[in-house]
Amino acid sequence: MDRPVLQVEQLVRRFGEHTAVDKVSFTIRTGETYGLLGPNGAGKTTTISVIAGLLRADEGTVTLLGEPVTPARKSLIGLVPQDIALYPDLSAIENLQFFGSLQNLNGKALSARVAEVLDVVGLADRAKDRIETYSGGMKRRANIAVGLLHEPRLLILDEPTVGVDPQSRNSILEAVAELGGSGNGGPLHDALHGGGRAAV
Repeated sequence: MDRPVLQVEQLVRRFGEHTAVDKVSFTIRTGETYGLLGPNGAGKTTTISVIAGLLRADEGTVTLLGEPVTPARKSLIGLVPQDIALYPDLSAIENLQFFGSLQNLNGKALSARVAEVLDVVGLADRAKDRIETYSGGMKRRANIAVGLLHEPRLLILDEPTVGVDPQSRNSILEAVAELGGSGNGGPLHDALHGGGRAAV
């Protein structure tokens, strides 16, 4: 069997005397979607931050494709944060071009990839409009586009549909599903299975 995309074993993260994450373990393989469920303060975002290499673990291990997450391997991860991480006075294209350049994409390859992800998230017709003119759901979809831009092996979505109406929520999940075509495993599973990825 192929090695897991993500392996989390006995993960512990503390803030002073408070234990935010207490011995969490799970495995995600290619094509799988894994959800972290729990109330506010349960440690979901902290777990995600450790996986993405933004925080260190106090105990336990996190491996990506069998190796620890290092700065050089962060490019294998696409992180879609809970907060909108876009420049509101720039257009969707300009945002994606900027973030793509940070991922060492450039020239025709960058232009083609920007067009592709905007189509995937259903924003091709609003690509030249400033983010500040977008609805909440559209901003969320643009946020997802940034996470998909560099074709990561692991896509992490931290509450990507928070604060949006049910119609926008469905639209966001359908947009991600477009990444991988049809199937029987649910929209996120289909999207990531088709692309050879995993998601959390």
